[in-house]
Amino acid sequence: MDGYETLHARVTATGTRERVRVNQRNLIDKILARYSSQFTVFRELIANSDDAQSTAVCIHFSSLNQTLQSGSNSNSKKGSTSSHPVRVESAINSVVYSNNGFPFRAQDWNRLKSIAEGNPDEDKIGFFGVGYYAAFSLSENPGVISAGNALVFHWDGDELYVSNAPASAAFSVEKLGNLSEIDQENDTLFILPAREPFQMPDIVELGRFLAASLSFTKTLCQITVYRDNKMILKLSKSLTEPKSLIQAAAKQESSATALSTSTNNSIFGSLFASVRNSLNNAGTVASNNSKVDKELMSNRGLFRIFDANELTLQIRAELSSVSDGKVETGVVFARICRTRVKIQVDSALEERMQRVTKKKPPRSADLTFMCPLSVSTEDGIVHATDSRLHRILGSVVPMNPGTGRIFIGFETHQTTGCASHISAPLIPTVER
Repeated sequence: MDGYETLHARVTATGTRERVRVNQRNLIDKILARYSSQFTVFRELIANSDDAQSTAVCIHFSSLNQTLQSGSNSNSKKGSTSSHPVRVESAINSVVYSNNGFPFRAQDWNRLKSIAEGNPDEDKIGFFGVGYYAAFSLSENPGVISAGNALVFHWDGDELYVSNAPASAAFSVEKLGNLSEIDQENDTLFILPAREPFQMPDIVELGRFLAASLSFTKTLCQITVYRDNKMILKLSKSLTEPKSLIQAAAKQESSATALSTSTNNSIFGSLFASVRNSLNNAGTVASNNSKVDKELMSNRGLFRIFDANELTLQIRAELSSVSDGKVETGVVFARICRTRVKIQVDSALEERMQRVTKKKPPRSADLTFMCPLSVSTEDGIVHATDSRLHRILGSVVPMNPGTGRIFIGFETHQTTGCASHISAPLIPTVER
C-alpha cells in the first residue's frame, strides 16, 4: 500500500478540498429513526430519565376528534362494505412524555443539537448519541421543554434546524390539555406531535415493555400512562434493603485472604456458587460446578467483584379498564443479586472501545441477576395465564427455564439460557 499512501498524501496536499454533503432528512428517516424496533422512542426516553435521576415519568397519549377504523378490508372497492368487524377508536395525534429528573444543562442542550456526539460519561447508558433521534419515527417536529427553556426541531427542505427560546414566553402546559402529574416549572417535557394520527398502542404490549424497562432502572421507580388525561396503567417499583453477600461468603471462608473485600477471588467463587444455586433453583442446570467455580476464582477475565448484595424487587401494576374505569391491581416479586465489579481492560482494547463508543469503558459497573418469585393479586391469588395483568407482569422476570434475557439499560433479544435475567453495561451492536 506504499504506492497508495504516496498518492493519498499528494492528492491531499495539492487537490481541491470539498466537504462531504449529508442529506439530513434521509439520514434521519432511513437510519436513525428506524435503527431499532417497537417502542424505541420510549426506551430512549426512559434511559434518559434514569440517567437524569428521575423517580417518576408520565406518558400522555392525546386523541383527535376524528376516528380511525381498524379491521376493515383495505382492498375493498370504494363504497363497498367489508365483512370483517370494524373497531372504531379515537386516533392519537400527540404524545407528551415528562420526567421529574434534574433539568437539562448546557451540555445536554448541546448534545441534543448534535448527532452521534453522545454522553461521554462512562456510567451513563447511551453510547452513540443517536437515541433521541428515534423521536423522528413518530414526529416530524419534536420539542423539549426543561427549566423554563424550549427547543424545537424544524425542517427547511432536507436540512434540520433547531430553535430555542424561553418556554414561558409562548407556552403553558394548559395548552397541552392540563395534563395530570406534569409540573411545568420543574419537569422536563418531550413533546411529540404525531406525523400522522395512529392507533393507541396495545396496552398489554406497551405495559410489558414498560414493566421490563422498569426492572433494572437505578432511580426510576414509577411509570404512569394516560390516555386523554385518564390513567390507564401505572407501574411502581420498590426494593427491600440490600443484604450483603460479601459478608455471608466471607464467613464461609477460613483463610486470611477470604477477608479481603476488593481483590478476593475466593469470595467471588463462593458468591458465584450462591448465585449459581439461585439460578439452579430458577431452572439452570450446571453440568460441572467445581470446574466453573475454579475458573471464576482465577485471576483471568475482564472484571473482579468487590461488592455484592441480594434484595427483593416488587413491581406493582394498576390497570384501568377503558369501559368502566375499574382498576385491577397485581404485584410481581423477584430475587435480585447485584454485584459491583471492577473492569480490567488493556490499553489497546480501551482505545478501540473509545473509538467505537466515543467513551472510555467504565472502571466499575453493576452486574445484576434477577430470578422470579411470584405473580399475584393483592389477595394472593395467582392470575390466570391469559390475564392481561399477568401478561404485563410476566415480562418483569422469566417464568420458564431458558427464557432469561440480557438487559443493557433495556431488554435485548439475547437470551441467558436460564430462568434469570442479567443486566450489565454490555456494548450493543447490530440490534441497537
